Amino acid sequence: MTTPKTPVMLTTSGKLEDALALSAAILKANPGKPVCHLDFMSSLALLKPGRLNLSHAGKLLKYFCQTGDFPSALECFAFMGLAPGTIEDELLKVFLKAFGSDAPETSRPPAPKDAALASSPLSYRNAEDLVTQSENIWDEAIKSIFMPPPIPGKKMPLFKAMSPESLALVLRKGKIRLFTPGDVVLKQGNTDSSFFILIRGVIEVIREQENSEIRLGFLRSGSFFGEMALVTSAPRSATTRCTEPSYIFEIEWSLLNEILGKDPALATELAEYTRFRLLKSLMATSVLFRTLPSEAKVELMAAFKPLMIDAESVVISEGKPSPGLFLVASGEMLVVSGKGSDETLLSTLKAGDVFGEISLIREGDAKATVKCGGDDAVLLELSREDFQDLAVRFPELLSHVYQVAIERTRMNEKINQAQALPADDLLL
Repeated sequence: MTTPKTPVMLTTSGKLEDALALSAAILKANPGKPVCHLDFMSSLALLKPGRLNLSHAGKLLKYFCQTGDFPSALECFAFMGLAPGTIEDELLKVFLKAFGSDAPETSRPPAPKDAALASSPLSYRNAEDLVTQSENIWDEAIKSIFMPPPIPGKKMPLFKAMSPESLALVLRKGKIRLFTPGDVVLKQGNTDSSFFILIRGVIEVIREQENSEIRLGFLRSGSFFGEMALVTSAPRSATTRCTEPSYIFEIEWSLLNEILGKDPALATELAEYTRFRLLKSLMATSVLFRTLPSEAKVELMAAFKPLMIDAESVVISEGKPSPGLFLVASGEMLVVSGKGSDETLLSTLKAGDVFGEISLIREGDAKATVKCGGDDAVLLELSREDFQDLAVRFPELLSHVYQVAIERTRMNEKINQAQALPADDLLL
């Protein structure tokens, strides 16, 4: 059975007239369904942004803010940003009241979207006739949208430290990008400098290995991703690929940097948000956290501090004590022994790997040097003092780190022995 086309499927495929004809017909048949208005508005804004009725769009935005539906409110705002003219200050304040600093901290499930509705597209003579018919349908349908009792929204990252002026700048200069199923948004190993918000759709997050892929999870409407580009130029640590037609809002670093100049508090918010996301990601992927009880995980998250490491920088020096336990959040770290022409690469550490444990466990000098690879990296550091305190209260942490230390010591010894073999003894 063929899956019926939806307005989002058509817009992401570049069939903008078809999308508007279908969304207008669906809206005419279902004027009381806000999601039908949103599909229509998106289709019209992409085809003819100058014909978008900002008064109707503003009413729709207020509805989604009042129902606490962040993804739909952002979608509405983002497509309003395509239209010429200035977005009213009142609407900026309504959005920030629902999802900015005045909103509650507590989480609530996103408002459900209606299932796709089937309908026959409008018949039209030409593009102008289609737009005129569509405008008339919206003029009538918008009367069926009534404001519900307000439901508290939720403080959202980035927006909770943003002023109305900065929000207006983001909406005017941010980019709406359209993706079809199978499209890659971020490619593991690539370097770029954008931050993304998934407005509509579903994205899978995968980590590519030599001959396989590991699915780490899914992102859904309202998710933020790509934030590592805000703090480091290290390559992307995972690939994100769309599994459904998707709308994504892109904020480039140059735009964010412009906003930071206007909203200094936003820099603090971004730093804390990125730290939280780093730890949350590592809790899901690093073996260090897997066997720990929830209480220990919470305390570890609070104790780890982020470090931005420049390419080629040394973090641990052979022959000196390690300052703490480190987790690789992004980028690559090289473990080497010896110096100059005698330097031997023992291992390459990637996102989720831990190092510094041998010196901590043995309370002695490090047996190898750990330095950043050819690109910048982001680490999370647990100081020697905090490690010792947590190890006393959570023996599971000490046990796991001890096992890592034993395994790495054995591996390093094997590599050093192999390097020491005379060439005549090697089978080539």
